[in-house]
Amino acid sequence: LDHVVQITWDPSTNSLQVFFDCAFRLQGNIDIINQVFNGTTQVWWGFTSATGGLFNNQSVCLQENILSVGESVTICE
Repeated sequence: LDHVVQITWDPSTNSLQVFFDCAFRLQGNIDIINQVFNGTTQVWWGFTSATGGLFNNQSVCLQENILSVGESVTICE
C-alpha cells in the first residue's frame, strides 16, 4: 500500500517530527548537522529499502514543494 510520510526538522530547536498517513507518530530532538553530518550543512540524501530474501515493488514519490530553498536545488525524479 502507498502511504504519505512527512518528516520535518527545525534546526533552530533541533526538533524532528514524523507523520505517517497524516498522523503524528514520533518526535525527538537531535542536532542533525553536528551529530549525524559532522558539522556539514549541505549533504546529499536519498532513500533505500530492502526485503531480505523476498521481493516487492518499493517506490518513493516526492511532491514538487518538498524543499523550500528556492530554485538553486535540483531534485532528480
